[in-house]
Amino acid sequence: MKKIVVLCGIILLVFPVSSVGISGQNVIFNKTETATPGEIIAMSCSEPYPTLGQPVSLLITLAGKTRERFNETLTIIDEFSGFVLTNGEMKWISGSLIESQLNVTIGILPRYTKKIPWYPTVVGNHSFHVSAGVTSEKQLNVSVGFDVEGIITPSLGCPVIINKNNSDPLSITISEERVITEEPTHLAKVMLQPIDGTESYQIEEQIGKWYTWINAGMDIVEHEVIVSYDVDSIPEGFYNIMVITTTANYTWPHAVKIMNTTPTDYTVVQLSDIHVGKHSNVINEK
Repeated sequence: MKKIVVLCGIILLVFPVSSVGISGQNVIFNKTETATPGEIIAMSCSEPYPTLGQPVSLLITLAGKTRERFNETLTIIDEFSGFVLTNGEMKWISGSLIESQLNVTIGILPRYTKKIPWYPTVVGNHSFHVSAGVTSEKQLNVSVGFDVEGIITPSLGCPVIINKNNSDPLSITISEERVITEEPTHLAKVMLQPIDGTESYQIEEQIGKWYTWINAGMDIVEHEVIVSYDVDSIPEGFYNIMVITTTANYTWPHAVKIMNTTPTDYTVVQLSDIHVGKHSNVINEK
């Protein structure tokens, strides 16, 4: 029995407790048995589909199994393209930056995983180019979206075009999580703000309201409300939208276009698979 206790003590000394568990969502490049010590063998993001401003982690795993400990320099470059919100305007940007550069100590363990904090600020595609020492560069692709809560429609990716000649209403869909004992989501104020920054208009004449919700956890529901408004009194123009509920404020730039007549000239632009906005994101499909 004494020998077993001594052996356990030795094992605890040899295998440090600082190693990080490997995520089940890994992109695996090589098996530990055939990899060179210090080689990148797996990469992942702690959230498969992170949202804007949500803190997540990048997990980078390197091969170990070397008798002589050494430090490997890990460099992570984020090549991105997508949207950022600046002064109330949604702008398209692209570029690259060094997200992180750090040393990883490689030793006797089969693998070593570094957990690197990441705070997404660009909605769109991110290609992480990761290199370790002289080994070949590896790549991890991550798509960042908008939060599922807030204004589902109208939005930047799914603007609403209102033809006043047809008496079209403006329908607004809001999604919020709440404790089941709390009051349902209520739209306290809706504003349309011209994109040129001139006078804003408050919409008050509701002509319809619908509610639906599903269970989202213990005593938590995902609540969706759809409200229709008469906008005949709002001038023709292109508008940002702001919605104030009893719990939060939500905004979308370039979300509503109001026209007095049906247009006769069209310019057609096709954007394929850009993952912007949440049109037709029915609550029971989230």
